[in-house]
Amino acid sequence: MSDSFVDFGEILDSQSHTDLTISHAQKTFAAIQEHPAFTLIEFRWIDEDDSYSELLVVECRNDAVPTRNRVGINYCERLALRFFRQSDRLPEVRALRSDFPATPHQNHIRPGEPASICLYFEPWSSVERSWTPQKHLNRILWWLSNTANESLHRGDQPVEQLYFQSRYKLVLPPDYEEKVNDKALCLIVEPRLLRENDGRIIASSFISSEEASQRTDLYLSCLALSLPPVVHGAVEYFPSTLGQLHDQFERRGVDLSSLVFEDIQRLADGNGLPETKELFTLLVLAIPLLRESDGELERLEHKAFVIGSSLGNLGVLCGILHFNDGRYWRAPLVGGADQVLSWRDLTVEPLEVLPSFTKGLARTASGIVGKGPNGVLAGLGALGSAIMNIWQRQGWGTWSLIDHDYIKPHNLARHTAYESQVGSYKVDSVQNLESAIYPADRPAGKAIAGSASNFSSDDVVEVLNTADLVVDATTTLEFPRDLSLHGIAKRAASIFITPSGLGSVLLIEDAGNSMRLDKLEPQYYRSLINSPWGETHLVGSSGHLWVGAGCRDISAVIPNEHVQLHASILARQIRLHSEQPEANIQVWSCNGDSGAVETDVIVPMPPIVVDLGDMRLVWDEGLRDRVQELRDESLPNETGGILLGYFDLKLSNVYVVDVVSAPVDSQGSQTGFTRGVEGLQEYLRIVKHKTAGIVGYVGEWHSHPSQVSANPSSADMIQLTYLADELRADGLPALMLIVGEHEETWLAADAMGGQ
Repeated sequence: MSDSFVDFGEILDSQSHTDLTISHAQKTFAAIQEHPAFTLIEFRWIDEDDSYSELLVVECRNDAVPTRNRVGINYCERLALRFFRQSDRLPEVRALRSDFPATPHQNHIRPGEPASICLYFEPWSSVERSWTPQKHLNRILWWLSNTANESLHRGDQPVEQLYFQSRYKLVLPPDYEEKVNDKALCLIVEPRLLRENDGRIIASSFISSEEASQRTDLYLSCLALSLPPVVHGAVEYFPSTLGQLHDQFERRGVDLSSLVFEDIQRLADGNGLPETKELFTLLVLAIPLLRESDGELERLEHKAFVIGSSLGNLGVLCGILHFNDGRYWRAPLVGGADQVLSWRDLTVEPLEVLPSFTKGLARTASGIVGKGPNGVLAGLGALGSAIMNIWQRQGWGTWSLIDHDYIKPHNLARHTAYESQVGSYKVDSVQNLESAIYPADRPAGKAIAGSASNFSSDDVVEVLNTADLVVDATTTLEFPRDLSLHGIAKRAASIFITPSGLGSVLLIEDAGNSMRLDKLEPQYYRSLINSPWGETHLVGSSGHLWVGAGCRDISAVIPNEHVQLHASILARQIRLHSEQPEANIQVWSCNGDSGAVETDVIVPMPPIVVDLGDMRLVWDEGLRDRVQELRDESLPNETGGILLGYFDLKLSNVYVVDVVSAPVDSQGSQTGFTRGVEGLQEYLRIVKHKTAGIVGYVGEWHSHPSQVSANPSSADMIQLTYLADELRADGLPALMLIVGEHEETWLAADAMGGQ
């Protein structure tokens, strides 16, 4: 019985590849012509939801699919390879067989649509960095065979003071000095109750005097006074009555009672004061302290007292108010304060006054002098939010935040967010925490809920362009590379924690912008490959946590103590290095058992950029010195080896990470060099393992003898053509480096043999 297929899309009338309009579709068509496992059946198109796409319907014959496997994958499957006109959309692979089995790693589809294969764990923004049609076709074969063999699905998937101190404390608002003498404003307070319902801490803020005169629900009425300067002397005990308090200040030359009377009369002007249920009045004093009577201000001290009377009744006892018809009204004061003495016996309870927590206080408490940069932090995951929380609490910097993601329940294991913030954007969650720390200060930076790599966003470009420092904590490859390409940041740093949670990395550009992040990245990989700390640096984790039903709903298992450890290290090191002009690469490694932390510093070498036509090649002076050294060691004979690196096809860049010396079975003479192979495959496997699959073989290098230029010989050109053919399967160009006595020549041949 023949298979039936889902009719998906409209048939392209001409059925000619020349009518394909989408670049990825055109390139994939060419790759299909050369791939033995794929046969083109027809072209189709879909235009819906403002999204145009082109489909290449193929038959895929996969020798690695066992016959009659339990899953139900056939040796030959009809597939639709779908490519979208929008470049930010991941290419789709649809299995058109109507009875194609339901398996792990398929995407959600609409009813009646063919199965959608989930080829990639990573988002398209990462995949497209190294995507080629050839790799795409091979990935399809890999998915089908591993699914048929039931090996694709991960096994761990589910899923000196004026007074002594008081036990009670009043916290003044951060704008107290600005507003205390504003007669249109009134200070109000609110207790912060302990579990015993004992308000040891009393918070305060300003409202309009008019509003305060109408409210009957205030916890305490407040009198906030700025006193004339006082010469400091011995520390005094707190007074127990208002009369004693007045006397203490009178001995220092201040008529406190007159100031109190005047302020009560001011508050009662016009509409009087309402009758309230309150039994007390709060008196807050700003006291300028002098060392000598004609000296300069030493400091401004604040003290507060709770007077055992309501504000209205206090006015009556002072002889300046009278009560009528539910309100307290101004009354003429007869004889002066020395004649009306009832107020002197009112009890006073001292309060210690605490300054509000401000960014200035935060910096002082943290030993930080400067205010910090106008910065951008991109990536507000576990590491980013932890670092931001440190900087917020230190009052260091003014930060704009960028992240497209929102808080999900599992994020609470490591993120600074709280359960009430689940569903909020991470940028809002982190910025709201700053507002909770500094409630009187609106965050000056922006919170952008979007991709940091979206350089078409005015908000993103504005904050990146105006920032003194951009910190990348996105844990992606694309943002630091794209940021380097656009060059709009004055200076940038990139940070991440390794998969095991035991290591962390900092790359920071120089202040002169000669060493951008993408130029530092390959030097980091070179040190990783050649250093003892690199053996397990990017390898291993404690497992994975599946947090949803989708193929990409996966989170690494990393204890929060590791996040906090590295966040503390990185937060400090970024702050310190941002004050220095040099570029820096630094790696930290923690012993999970002992807690010991070791650091390795990599001194960056100046980068070298070579124009290869359609592509730019990036290497550095350190690598150039190394290859010249290898040449000199082999003279008078020629020598050579392989080149390690990686491509970023979206940026049209190739980054050379390292040169590998000649294998032991190589042959070199004064007229030629033949590279051997012994140990190379194993070495390349190790390099790939150490660098998490990023760094690999990108070409060959060899030297020319003394007094011979680094121009390519005819034999060199033949070899370059051969290399291009070898790399053609992955759609990548071949590189060759020729090292002369005082010069080097780079050559490249593309996948079609062009040079």
